[in-house]
Amino acid sequence: MLLLRLLDGLAKGEYGASSVKDARQLARVASVMKEVLFLIMTANLPALERGYVLSDEAALIRRKVTEWLDGVDKMTCEDRENFIEQVEMRISLLQGCKNLLEAALSCLRMDQEIDENIERLRAEAERATARVERERVLLEEERAAYARNEAERRIWWNSHRAYMESGDDYGERERVFRKRAREGDADAAAYLAEREEYLWERSGLSRDAYRKRRKILDRDDWEPIIFE
Repeated sequence: MLLLRLLDGLAKGEYGASSVKDARQLARVASVMKEVLFLIMTANLPALERGYVLSDEAALIRRKVTEWLDGVDKMTCEDRENFIEQVEMRISLLQGCKNLLEAALSCLRMDQEIDENIERLRAEAERATARVERERVLLEEERAAYARNEAERRIWWNSHRAYMESGDDYGERERVFRKRAREGDADAAAYLAEREEYLWERSGLSRDAYRKRRKILDRDDWEPIIFE
């Protein structure tokens, strides 16, 4: 926008341009001056992070270029060429400094991204560790429950085998095991209690109805083992 305004002014004969050659040379002067001022304004971290010049900075560039053109138009063509070469050298130097600043800023941003990625990966690792720990606890609980069930199953099977080996028929086995339960045999009492609970659940009757039914079936030697 600045160069367009300057070119428009040069085309209208402003800044002492007496010929087309002078106008083109002054336009080159304005271009290099604008470029060097722009680099001076932007060769710092805040400006690099913004990526543009502020409105007051743009106004300052416009004013300075206009002021310098008022002095350059009195120079000879050869002096203008020398001036352009010197400014272009400074532009190259400033551009190198700006490139270094941009590279430093890029490295800084890369470090920040690396830190953010490391923190994200650390959080994900912590969550994964927590999941593994929860699964390990659940697995230990399942193993413990399985071990308890196995122990209970072995106890029941041993009691059932002892029950079956205690007599030749159902009546004899019932009398032997109930006698052992009354005498304090915990395994026999537990076996009978568990069996009575199972039979009651299978019967579909209420506890009272089941009691009465059991009394009728076992008139001679029935005593409640589990119903307190």
